Amino acid sequence: MNEQTRLVPQTNFAASRQPTNQAWHPGGEIYASAELFEREREEIFFRDWLCVARTEELANPGDYMTFRLVGEPIVVTRNLAGELKAFANVCFHRGVEVANGAGNTMEFSCPYHGWLYD
Repeated sequence: MNEQTRLVPQTNFAASRQPTNQAWHPGGEIYASAELFEREREEIFFRDWLCVARTEELANPGDYMTFRLVGEPIVVTRNLAGELKAFANVCFHRGVEVANGAGNTMEFSCPYHGWLYD
């Protein structure tokens, strides 16, 4: 028994591995499997770069955008040196998000206790 079958035992993946003109997609249960979703998070989303924006959307120092990627809060910003940076959008102390939406700022502030992040 392979790992995919163990995680979603009701699904037969053989039909999805046929030549394109003969293939069928796996059953709908794979789209609701918590176990398979966790495996995708670890083996796909957390292991490789993901495109979230275009550089011109963050053209100026201080420009930022926030996202939730696979349930994780992320902030992408352009620093004073003009470099694009991505960070976990959380305060180290309480875990609350320090940025919302998009805009331009030189620092992010924790709404819980006011810690500043530049």
